[in-house]
Amino acid sequence: MNVVVLKFDDVRPREERTDSIREQLGQQHISDYTYDKEFNTKVNNGISTMFTEHLNEVGVFMAVKYIPTSFTEMEPRTFDSLHRIGVDAVVTGRIHNFFGYYQTDAGSILIPTAFMLGLGLPPLFLMSHNQEKTYTFLGETFTMTEFDKTPILVSQVTMALGTWIGLTIEGMRERDIEYKTKLSLRLVSTKSRITLWEDSIIVEEKRHKSAPGTNKFDLAIESFHEATRKLVNGLLLASFTPESISPDSVSDKYTPNSRVMLSKKPEPTIPPSVEISYDSIVTMMDEQVQIRCSSKSDKLILSFKGIIGIDRNMTGSFNETSLEVQKNNTFYVLINSTLLLRVDVAQATGDGISLIFTKY
Repeated sequence: MNVVVLKFDDVRPREERTDSIREQLGQQHISDYTYDKEFNTKVNNGISTMFTEHLNEVGVFMAVKYIPTSFTEMEPRTFDSLHRIGVDAVVTGRIHNFFGYYQTDAGSILIPTAFMLGLGLPPLFLMSHNQEKTYTFLGETFTMTEFDKTPILVSQVTMALGTWIGLTIEGMRERDIEYKTKLSLRLVSTKSRITLWEDSIIVEEKRHKSAPGTNKFDLAIESFHEATRKLVNGLLLASFTPESISPDSVSDKYTPNSRVMLSKKPEPTIPPSVEISYDSIVTMMDEQVQIRCSSKSDKLILSFKGIIGIDRNMTGSFNETSLEVQKNNTFYVLINSTLLLRVDVAQATGDGISLIFTKY
């Protein structure tokens, strides 16, 4: 089966996203929880991407691609387009919970204490260990103060030892830890729009124990991976009726208790570049895609046929099939569920346009 994973909807409580909300609720150890600003990408986009990668790794489906648009943004014509190009179903999900909590306080006190001791010891030793000595050179007498290097060494050892003790205690002592991931998932047919399979899973733990070598982020991400493994196991055990998917595409080897595996269509040839004259049409990729160049109020317009959609930054829903362009513009064309092209506008004049294609 060929599927597309859609961006999961994020329905988590606000306190899981923002520390200020948790603080308003009067909770303790605010900084020991994970928050959205600490991750390098939006949580729902990151989780959707990781889920897609996991599906590809375990081989539940023949082909799996991710489109950064949510199920609620999907239009009927988008389902039709996906079905025409061989996508049998979309995977949509909801993120109900996702966070990690790792209590940190005891060992952390020793670390700054060690630095304070390390900074305070040198002056103390300098006052008691510095010595004045008199030297005679070429008939002249000089008095010099010799600085003892011992306090510097002592301070470095103190800071290093205190830091090591603090980190060791921080890692080995028992503390409160907590994590939770709750996901719900649906597999929806692009042909009939009916739900072929659905499930939800919760992975959570809250206890007082020793947890060396980990942190709040590891706890959150591991709970997500465990939830994903359980959901995928449910998909592996599920069976889907051919009638609900695509009767004309199911393999002859299909049996009611086996997974439906569809053959992957060969990818069409991608030209490195094309030249399009004003008010003309170019056919490319084995005659599957047409591009028309036209103008409107002195603006160049590109119109595509035979694609899912266009987006300038891959954050939209790929619902448009035409756009205004100028030289040095970049945009993305989703040809089908398995093929996304980056398009760079090399030249754009009143006579025509030059496009460079790169498989993304």
